Amino acid sequence: MKLQGGLWIDHREAVIVLIDGTQLRMRKVASRARRRRGMERGMHAPRAYGAHSVSSDDIRAREFEGQLASYYDEVISVIRHMNEVVVLGPGEARNEFKKRMERAQLGSLITEVSACDRLTRRQLAARVRAHFA
Repeated sequence: MKLQGGLWIDHREAVIVLIDGTQLRMRKVASRARRRRGMERGMHAPRAYGAHSVSSDDIRAREFEGQLASYYDEVISVIRHMNEVVVLGPGEARNEFKKRMERAQLGSLITEVSACDRLTRRQLAARVRAHFA
């Protein structure tokens, strides 16, 4: 039997739906990645002078990217055993997650990547079921 599922993902959390025959299970994975003040678009800290100086914005951005990578890897560990996956979400997170799946040699599991605003758990389950119906 095929193990199918879907997930709604953004930078704060992922909600995963697993469909195994008629049984449906859900799991939430919270991200520990947090943007800090000053990382909003358009806001930059003054750059230090010197050949080897690194701005605090660059350091924060690298920390945030590392935290996101760990978060995406945790989500991948939950869905790794699925045969087919639908990826939904707003903003950049769904595409970043798809690239992370491709780097993990799991890109072939993804059947659809789609933009989607926040969904309730029931709406997400219905959307995933409709995709695989």
